Amino acid sequence: MTNPTEKWLSRSQQAQRWSVSKRSVERWGEDKDLGLPSEIEINGRHYRRLSELEAWERSRAVAAAMKRSEHKQRISENVADPSSA
Repeated sequence: MTNPTEKWLSRSQQAQRWSVSKRSVERWGEDKDLGLPSEIEINGRHYRRLSELEAWERSRAVAAAMKRSEHKQRISENVADPSSA
């Protein structure tokens, strides 16, 4: 059941949120590897739940932080042992 107070964002609002074009939001939605939440279409306009977008943003931030940490770890290992590079 849908929460009647749930906030939905249009593609335009999503584009503003992330400072990208509406076309970028559309392309991201087509890229299954990004895992962007599914959208609904009403009268030719596309919307996503704000709560799902916020959860997606958090998961992307965690993934990016882990990737940075792994990269720093590899760099420090290579500095400690240059022959392993």
